Parts: sequence; structure tokens; C-alpha cells
Amino acid sequence: MKAYGRLVLLITASLLLSGCNSTSVDTDEQGNTTNPAVFITTESGGCVRIGPNCARHTLYNDGTVTVSRASIGLIEARGQIDTGQVESLLIEIRTTDFAALQARLPPGRCSGCVDGVDHEYQIASATGPVVLSSIDYSFDPAEPLFALANGTFEAMQNAAVLEVQSRN
Repeated sequence: MKAYGRLVLLITASLLLSGCNSTSVDTDEQGNTTNPAVFITTESGGCVRIGPNCARHTLYNDGTVTVSRASIGLIEARGQIDTGQVESLLIEIRTTDFAALQARLPPGRCSGCVDGVDHEYQIASATGPVVLSSIDYSFDPAEPLFALANGTFEAMQNAAVLEVQSRN
């Protein structure tokens, strides 16, 4: 490895270890998470054409939103959405039968295959994370969960904006 490569690796590692990229996850005195991530969206596909512009937005229980480049992972922006919107999404998550939802959803399509953008939703349910991909399932806005999730995703994008990067 060249000296420049080692220097970049060393600086990156020290930044990560120093906590410069910490999230909004808090813990109580017993070490229990008090502000967990409840909804994570990840883009893939055509958003990489001009640069690393596929975003990963993370929503925390308190309405905090972070955004990073999906391929890199370092948090680039933070924001806040209305906690009422978060609570509405959490109520819908708690009342959704995910197996039944997946059984009735029409198949998705690979938008990234034709320069479009695909989305993956990771949802924190009571039984563990549920991952839904727009490649596998159509995110039908007639479904109450997707109506809320899509609106929440839009609010997350507005709260924490990922600046477009171009390849040089």
C-alpha cells in the first residue's frame, strides 16, 4: 500500500474511532438504547451514475434524521422531523402484519436496471428488523404502511439533504 493510501486509511480510522460520526442513539444507565433507529431507507441503482449519490436516511425514535452516502456510510447531514409523524409511523408498524402485507403486495421491479432508483426500507418491528425492497415488492401507497412510510421518507429527505457529488 502506498504511503498516501496508508495516510487516508489512518485518518479515516482515527475519525471513526474518535466518535466524529456518532449517531443519535442514546443509552440509559443500564446501557439500554433510548433512541433507537426505527426506519432506514437506502437507495441503489441510477443514483450512482454521476457520483456516489445513493442516500441512506436513518430516522430515530425522537425524530432525528441522519443521511449518509449508502456506499460510504459517514453521516453528512442531520435534521429533525415532527415527532407526531414518527409516532404515526410507529403505530402503523406495530399494527402491521408483515407476512400478510408481503403476501398481498404486487411484485416490484428493478428500476435501477434502467437507470432508475430502487429503495429498500428497513423497519424496526417488535419481532426484529423487516427489510422490504422495491425490487421485490411494489410499495403500494394504497397500503396504510406505505402511505405513512413514503410520506415520512419525503420528510426525512427534506430534513437531511445529501448534496450531489460528481465524479471528477
